[in-house]
Amino acid sequence: MRHQPASIEIEIMGHKVNCAVRRSRRSKNIAIRINQTGLFELVIPERGSFDEARAFLESKRSFLEKHIDLIVRKEESPYKLFGEEIKIDHQYNLFLRKHQLNFKKETAELAIESPAGARETTMDIYRAWLHSTAAKFLVPRAQTLAEKHGFTPSAIKVKKMRGKWGFCTTRKEICLSPLLMALEPDLIDYVILHELCHLKEMNHSPRFYAELEKIYPNYKRMRERIGRKVF
Repeated sequence: MRHQPASIEIEIMGHKVNCAVRRSRRSKNIAIRINQTGLFELVIPERGSFDEARAFLESKRSFLEKHIDLIVRKEESPYKLFGEEIKIDHQYNLFLRKHQLNFKKETAELAIESPAGARETTMDIYRAWLHSTAAKFLVPRAQTLAEKHGFTPSAIKVKKMRGKWGFCTTRKEICLSPLLMALEPDLIDYVILHELCHLKEMNHSPRFYAELEKIYPNYKRMRERIGRKVF
């Protein structure tokens, strides 16, 4: 059985985009959610009405117009792996008790089969999938780059975080966001090496950038590219 999630189509500055609508027991007010992996969602209280959701979205038109570049870009390519768009085929099954996922590398398609009535959105499941695959790639990659450039972190971890691609702790631990998996490989390497350089300079002083420039003479260009990615 295929489930069609509720959504609202709205035209913003000539662009027709779809905003998913999700009910939440925890939500007391209607809210718009946008993030860097393609989420454009309206969260409404469990007993909120669809008409109220539409009216709220329309009332925020100036906000949406202000962020049109983000919304339209996400509408065109919401799901990515290593910077490349992947297809999502999400279906629902009455007889399942938990989500089943299968990524077909040859067709770049993530097949998702969910229990009927599951509350998780396609984006929720996609992000959980990124997290499950991140440790298998990001940790070995960070270890390889650390050895290549003479860094010795005390640990390398993948963990959820807000507003950051990664950080380095005072205990010399390198922590990386699973959302890095959506970026191009060279940007992933840049973020990892940026954090590794903090093992020598725990700040963004000229000394830090001098260390980074030894590895990335074009670090300003890389910083500009990563700065265009949205959390």
